[in-house]
Amino acid sequence: RRFQCFPPPAFTSLLLGWMPTPPFRRPIEEEALKPPFLCARLCLSPLCLLAIVLGAAPSGPGEGVHRTQLESKVGEVVPQSQSRLHSAANMPKNKSRGKDRNASSKLKETKASKKSQHEEVKDALTVVLPFNSRQDMAACLARVSAYLEDPLHHGKVCSPDKINTLVSSRYAGHNFSLESYRKVISVLGKLTPDEDRIKQAIGSACRGRSGPNVYIVAHVSDDPKTLQHEKWHATFHFDEAYRKRVSGIWGMVQKGSPAWAKQFEKHLSDKYAQHVWVDEFQAIVLNREYECATKTVNLLQSILPKKEPFMTISVKTR
Repeated sequence: RRFQCFPPPAFTSLLLGWMPTPPFRRPIEEEALKPPFLCARLCLSPLCLLAIVLGAAPSGPGEGVHRTQLESKVGEVVPQSQSRLHSAANMPKNKSRGKDRNASSKLKETKASKKSQHEEVKDALTVVLPFNSRQDMAACLARVSAYLEDPLHHGKVCSPDKINTLVSSRYAGHNFSLESYRKVISVLGKLTPDEDRIKQAIGSACRGRSGPNVYIVAHVSDDPKTLQHEKWHATFHFDEAYRKRVSGIWGMVQKGSPAWAKQFEKHLSDKYAQHVWVDEFQAIVLNREYECATKTVNLLQSILPKKEPFMTISVKTR
């Protein structure tokens, strides 16, 4: 490579047998990462040839003692800047690797969480008790439901001779967890023959199962609409995320339609204790048992799980 003219520094380099690459031809990366004379090129000028003859020119890149010495000398001056550049270049990679590890661990935790939730839902069981008549169902379960959710007798034990006076004796269906049922049975004292009969049926169906993972619903066998209503209660019991969303929708209804909310609460207050109103709200609205805005129905339908979060078995009551 020939140059028609060169500045004094280039002339000095020629005396040493080297011609550095002009700055406008030197790549920026080499300028930043390499010492000044490592990018030098041999110039076939008379002075350069003279330097070669006199032994001043360094050897080629593969043989060079002089090149190695030059690199070591320059390396004593710039290793700090080089190490900073290399560490700066590596930092984003390390950070990105750290982020990748964190994202991977979070993904694993999410999958594990979903898996555990799936296992819990898979273990859930809803026991369906179909009765021949509402009177037969009341004789077996009215006192239990009265203790759990009657607006007047909640938490109180009613005597068997008052069963027909209870609001729960007129229920079209009944619903409660196995855990709640066992607690009520333990405080009712002596059971009636009908209550004892249904207790044996439930005990046989739920043998070896824990209370919270089993839900009990009852209905008259020729009333499938009530059965669906009771299954909404089972979904509300087993699906925590669904429960929270229903509570949020109920809060929106109370703020957005306070007149309707008060009217609906009055409808519920004659039949149920206040602690089950949100549960009854979703079951009644989804089952279209009370006039309600279409928007509210659609909201509840949109948050339902894709499939029932429980298995179902039917138990003979006679």
